Amino acid sequence: GITKDMLKNAPIDKVVFQSFINHVKKVGGKKKVIPAGFNISNFDIPVIDHMCRKFKLVGKDATNPIFLTGFVMDAKEDINRWFFQSDRMSYTSFDNVRKLMGMSTKQSHRAMFDVKQEAWLVVKLLKAYREIGPKVKFENSASNDGGLIC
Repeated sequence: GITKDMLKNAPIDKVVFQSFINHVKKVGGKKKVIPAGFNISNFDIPVIDHMCRKFKLVGKDATNPIFLTGFVMDAKEDINRWFFQSDRMSYTSFDNVRKLMGMSTKQSHRAMFDVKQEAWLVVKLLKAYREIGPKVKFENSASNDGGLIC
């Protein structure tokens, strides 16, 4: 629903991206930040990596200088695991997740609105893992069957 007319006075991508980097660095301080969101692995991180290369902001190892990309909290990947081959949700788009969870869609696909909902979802999933985690017996769980998961 964003029109070309709405974008006429928008700042150029370099200005927006530098503002984004400044915000992330402010939040993270001297440390890199763990990226979290919905479909961040397949959308946001590749876009950020592209913008870092475009504006020559890559780190010494040719990666983006703001995120720890070895550890990503992607709620879409988690939702895919929860609802794999499920009748409750066949396609795990964020709009379908919103519908399932009773989240508002009035301002969906607007950056700040989406970011706040994605943050809520990541926190909700982390709380679920922390609640379920202690109930799962990982210790020596592979010792009886030779480590095969079948």
